Amino acid sequence: MQIKTKSLPLLIITVLLLASACTIQLRVKIDLAEDGSGQVTAGIGLDEEARNQPALQNIEEALRITDLSEAGWEFESAGLGSDGREWFESTKLFSNPDDLQKLLNELTNSPEAFKDWKFSSEITSKT
Repeated sequence: MQIKTKSLPLLIITVLLLASACTIQLRVKIDLAEDGSGQVTAGIGLDEEARNQPALQNIEEALRITDLSEAGWEFESAGLGSDGREWFESTKLFSNPDDLQKLLNELTNSPEAFKDWKFSSEITSKT
């Protein structure tokens, strides 16, 4: 299992190289609740030229969706965005900020890419 999650960044780089004449956008979104739990969404957006590349005709196979599923990520085709790109996203829940860091490390295969996150919660009242 660990090998499969570590192959995600390498796979994304490979896809980018295969479609180098195309525009591909990557994004990571973190939804964080007050209790420190939340969800990470990692997405890849393909422009029209990228969608027509033979290497990306079967995006589920190119991104190894079965590996993502086995690692606990949920995959979906999010459809055409307002930016004209077709978006594919994987999401995974976390229960606390320490788990968030682990998920970010899974995305990059490096504890250095996203680090030194701090989570704080403050309750204020209006008088």
